Amino acid sequence: PPPPAPIDPPPGILTNSAGKSILNAHCASWRDLRTSWATTKQLNMFAKCMGQDCVQSLEATNACRFMDDNQLCYAYPTAQQWCADNPGGVGCTDGGADWAAAPFGTASATGAAANWTPRSQVPVDHPEASDPTTFDCACMKDCACSTSKCYCARGGTSTSVGAGTDFANIKIQGSSYSAKMGECTCSCGGVMGV
Repeated sequence: PPPPAPIDPPPGILTNSAGKSILNAHCASWRDLRTSWATTKQLNMFAKCMGQDCVQSLEATNACRFMDDNQLCYAYPTAQQWCADNPGGVGCTDGGADWAAAPFGTASATGAAANWTPRSQVPVDHPEASDPTTFDCACMKDCACSTSKCYCARGGTSTSVGAGTDFANIKIQGSSYSAKMGECTCSCGGVMGV
């Protein structure tokens, strides 16, 4: 027999009344407004979007395993749970079981142990001739960063995740800053989301 058809989610789980994915605020802004922004603004807002998705990936009561067609995290645990319970469901792009701990995935622990990573090869909307046509992002989990240094919960052992290399020349403070647990700073195409 043929495989069963993918299941449609109930209204309000993955999308709002306008039919748009329910995302974190900066991700929704990027999705809805990027066509009107210059490249630098697109990169900055997408870095903020990745920062919100990164923070969500560290939460014990939520996750960032399941995403919409733009590979942006559904903001609420109800969406993450619906997709986990309905593999292959319409609208559930799966980052992988190791992107989240139970009940949403199989990662051994919540937080930095979950293997969520920011997007790469993101297309720039209407780039100028001197602009990149795509960009990569990188994030520092459990860290708060400025453009010159990062303060991280795990101190000097912290490293960035993602294809971007934006944190290569940023100083990681050697001490452990436990207050930074659960925070993220992301950068996309050389533009920090701060």
